[in-house]
Amino acid sequence: MEIEEYKKMDELESKHWWFVSKRNFLRITIGREIGILKSKKVLDVGCGTGGVLQMLAELGSEAEGVDVSEAALAYCRDKNLKVTLGDGVKLPYQDGIFDLVISSDVLEHIENDDAAVAEIKRVLKPGGVLIATVPAHQKLFSYHDVALHHVRRYSKDQFYNLLAKFFPEAKVTWIHCALLVPATIQRVISKFIGKKDSDVEMNNPLINKMLSIWYVIEFVLYKFFNGLPFGLSLIGVAKKK
Repeated sequence: MEIEEYKKMDELESKHWWFVSKRNFLRITIGREIGILKSKKVLDVGCGTGGVLQMLAELGSEAEGVDVSEAALAYCRDKNLKVTLGDGVKLPYQDGIFDLVISSDVLEHIENDDAAVAEIKRVLKPGGVLIATVPAHQKLFSYHDVALHHVRRYSKDQFYNLLAKFFPEAKVTWIHCALLVPATIQRVISKFIGKKDSDVEMNNPLINKMLSIWYVIEFVLYKFFNGLPFGLSLIGVAKKK
């Protein structure tokens, strides 16, 4: 990811509806799959500037993060978060030590995503859980993805097959349901006008508030139905036997 993108992420992730909603989807999924995190050892792979890692710490877990970027880790250290420099395909941890691993919009950055999932499985305890999110719909690949150094966007089947290769009982569903149509329109317009940066920017406060309110509906539907019928992103859950 470009250095400028880390700066924007750090400035926005505490209040921008996208980052807030992503953390809430993760929070709901964590509660459903592993319950209260007090005293649980948790790893945030590709922790970035620390938004998800802060949430994990606030939930009472023994949380730590790993990222390949020293620039990102500097923001985490400023927040007194426990982080380590490391590559997702060669995690600097012993086998079987984490109860939960979070991979939040990370696998799309890694050329060899098979190796990354294999490494996550290695560091999970027996019975440990992986929760991962990725962007969906390769047809929406745009300069936004280029700016964020994405290698790919995933289809639902592609993401499921990746997880199921290592976790036979993996589950995958959609999130960010309401965004699919407007994001598709935005990407078409961006390509037409030749936009050359990412979509990570602060919205008008009113739009930010309206989308935050809308997501309350999505969270209820996601929690009640254990998933959404379509969306801009995918979330996967996998347990190590």
